[in-house]
Amino acid sequence: MCLTLLQEHLRWDGTCLAGPLCLFQFVWPGHQGLCCLFHTALQGLVDGSPAALKTFNVKDHHAMSAFVAEASAYVMLQAKWGVCMPKLLALGRLPHSGVPVLALSLGEPLSTQLLKQHGTAAKACLKGLHKAGFAHGDVRASNFLLIDGKVVVCDLETCCAADEQACDQDLDRLDCLLNSSS
Repeated sequence: MCLTLLQEHLRWDGTCLAGPLCLFQFVWPGHQGLCCLFHTALQGLVDGSPAALKTFNVKDHHAMSAFVAEASAYVMLQAKWGVCMPKLLALGRLPHSGVPVLALSLGEPLSTQLLKQHGTAAKACLKGLHKAGFAHGDVRASNFLLIDGKVVVCDLETCCAADEQACDQDLDRLDCLLNSSS
């Protein structure tokens, strides 16, 4: 059902990734590749570019809903790629298994301490997302990345249409993180 929604709304035909794809390790060693309940993140290359490859379990309805939500957000927010969110390098299925995958620019997740150092940039990322009509919905340090020295917000599975309350919640959560004692 979720893939049908993705096909209808994004005109995605569900085909496999066309370009060369190379998987070679989990993105964040020590986390065993699991950075969310609904996906596994792997480090690899897409057309020779370093990428974080998020794969989603097709047998889990919640995982597929997360895939559809994140893929939809990336497609609708194309103007924000590389500005306040990672670039979407590829959207499709892994050639060997048909597993849905999002390939994004590879970045380093921020710790709370690093987030505090980049607080102004993190706030600008959220405001850019809000200005485009979306609220993030899951603001935490690990959902901000440092890519080529630039802060971006990632993990858009909970992204939703921005209303004043949702935007305020995003910014309040960020302020709590920036002002925490840890």
